[in-house]
This record gives sequence, C-alpha cells and structure tokens, in this order.
Amino acid sequence: MGEFHYETKEEDGIIKYQCPNCEQWYKPTFKTKEDAPQGSIGHEQHQTGICSDKCWDEYLGFDCFLEKDPLEKLLGEMFETNFPIEEEE
Repeated sequence: MGEFHYETKEEDGIIKYQCPNCEQWYKPTFKTKEDAPQGSIGHEQHQTGICSDKCWDEYLGFDCFLEKDPLEKLLGEMFETNFPIEEEE
C-alpha cells in the first residue's frame, strides 16, 4: 500500500475531508490533529483522511486500533523469554 490520498475542501471556514474508502465528505471529529488523542480515529482523520473505525478496518484489512502492529507483534514474539528473570538482591 502506498501513500494515502484524500481530498480536502473548506466550507464556511471548516476543513472537510473525503474518505478514501467510502468517499463521503465529513468534518473531522477534532479541529486539529494536535487536539485529537494520539492513536485515535480522530487523529487519523487528519493523517489519512479515513473517516471512521469501520472505514479504517475495510481500507487496511485489519483493526489497527485494537490489534498490535503486525511488526511489533512479531518482534514481541521473537524476543519473548520462556524463563523467569531473576532479580538482583
């Protein structure tokens, strides 16, 4: 998957985005990316233009907000230890 492409327009001083998945025009949940909690769909609206969790899941094919990043999950499994780590006294 390449870069995200989405359209923007200003209407009555409000920026609106067109979702690259459903192509619906919408007003973002938060006025700016900085106002939105990191990792939320409100933040992603400003980054990717995707309008909702549902469209995120359809566009990317997995729920990124509930599942670990696939690379993070793989690295976690690779470096997981199966023995107790002894604490120093």
